Amino acid sequence: MDGQTLSAFPDNDRLVKAIEVGFSELLQRHEEQTEKLCQAVEALKPKPPATDKTTTFWNLYKILADEHDKEIQQRYGTDLDASLIFAGLFSAVESAFIIQIQPEIQPDGTPPLILISQSLLYVSLGCTLLAALFAVFGKQWLMYYSTAGDKGTLEARGLRRQRKLDGLRKWKFDMVMQLFPLLLQFGLLLFGGALSVYLRTIHPTLSLIALSVTSFGLMSYLLLLTSAIVSPDSPFRTPVAPLVTRFIPEGFWTNVNGLFCLGGSQFHRFIQWLIPSRASYDILPSFGKPKFPKTKQQRPGPLFRAPFPEPSVEVPAISWVLETSTDPDMLTAAAQMAVVVQWPAKIDLNVQMTRLRASILACFESPGDKSSIFNLTNIRPEMSFRAIQLGRAYSALRCVNQPQVETEPRFVWFQEDGMVEPELENVIRILEGKPDLVSNSNTTLAAKWAFHVIPSLHYRDFQSKSRSLEYFLNKSQSIEGLDSAMFADFLFCVLAFISPINFRDIGWLDKSEFRIELFEHLFATIRGSQSGLVKPILDRF
Repeated sequence: MDGQTLSAFPDNDRLVKAIEVGFSELLQRHEEQTEKLCQAVEALKPKPPATDKTTTFWNLYKILADEHDKEIQQRYGTDLDASLIFAGLFSAVESAFIIQIQPEIQPDGTPPLILISQSLLYVSLGCTLLAALFAVFGKQWLMYYSTAGDKGTLEARGLRRQRKLDGLRKWKFDMVMQLFPLLLQFGLLLFGGALSVYLRTIHPTLSLIALSVTSFGLMSYLLLLTSAIVSPDSPFRTPVAPLVTRFIPEGFWTNVNGLFCLGGSQFHRFIQWLIPSRASYDILPSFGKPKFPKTKQQRPGPLFRAPFPEPSVEVPAISWVLETSTDPDMLTAAAQMAVVVQWPAKIDLNVQMTRLRASILACFESPGDKSSIFNLTNIRPEMSFRAIQLGRAYSALRCVNQPQVETEPRFVWFQEDGMVEPELENVIRILEGKPDLVSNSNTTLAAKWAFHVIPSLHYRDFQSKSRSLEYFLNKSQSIEGLDSAMFADFLFCVLAFISPINFRDIGWLDKSEFRIELFEHLFATIRGSQSGLVKPILDRF
């Protein structure tokens, strides 16, 4: 209110009006500050977790990806900076020697030693400059990779970043980056050789000293390289060690041991032929028989005569998270996604399954695991949900990464039934290799998962198949509301009990389009079977 309006009132009224206006403005400012304070408090409150598992996964994926990419930038950036500095200093030293020797090269005739040393110096300088050029390229490649997730939605940025990371692995980016220091090391070796040859023309003693230093450095480098190849725990890592290790076959040392045992066994037989007495058995060392890989059991051809479905776009990101992350929440989010996506027909998931297996064991109190038997006793507090998700993901990956029956890790549950919640008991029983199904009301997701993974279980004898089939049919009667995909999985489960199946067919996430083929193959198998294994099926149809 302005002064003219107040002047129209008496003095007391004007004073009252002025006080009212002041309090009104003060109250308005107070309300504005209170509203801003409330907004600030709301902004500082932790946001509730996203209920959608896809959104949760991509939020956590971004955090893990940022940490991983920052580590890549720091590691490669530091190596490239060091390579550029070393290349600049080393090329200056080489240029000085080249200038020093250059006047001794004459068109009419040059001593061979001078020509050889100068040629080696030029090659060394070329390697150094080439390494510097590639180091500059490497800095540009890293800058291109760092712009992987700058636009688009959270999922689109994550997928774009994962494609670039897969490109790094596909095109051996790490191997290429390790070649740059190798060029510098090769240039340094040529420089030592050139210096030894050139000093030969000045005095033999100087040449011998330079040759000795160069040989000592070369032998030390080879010894350090050997230690890094033989022992993974060796701290003397060099850029050449990973390259050499990749060219060594995976079972190289096992084959060497097998050849040694085979040679020892033949020597043992030769001595026994020379000395046909019992004493030869006591005086000769005993050699074990070499272990050769067993032939794989042949499986029938695929039942589904259709192209295998395209894998889901989230598969590379989920696989990378399961392989890389050590965050339990991140692994749980990736495990939830691993169950609902279509995996490719052929993929190596041994690393992912090993990490999932270790995470599952961390949820329980294990009394000491031995070899390939993993004991599960009591569930740790607040670990039920995590154990359920990890167990489901492990079983889902087993459908596309089938291990051999002889080498498949075994889970053993050391607790009475009914001591844990039904869904966790369901997961534990399937991890043990038993076709269990939960019987509570909320069974849609659990039954869908169970129907999909049960065919991947191995049954070693006829009795276990018969008991497991009857148990499976009894438990599946309580499952209601089967959709077309779940019903197709149910038929495929029954078929897996009574006939051999192909591992490729197990990997199909949605088998609903093959219901007719499954019915025909199931009844054909039942009619052609004379064993008691299919009697429970005949009783129910």
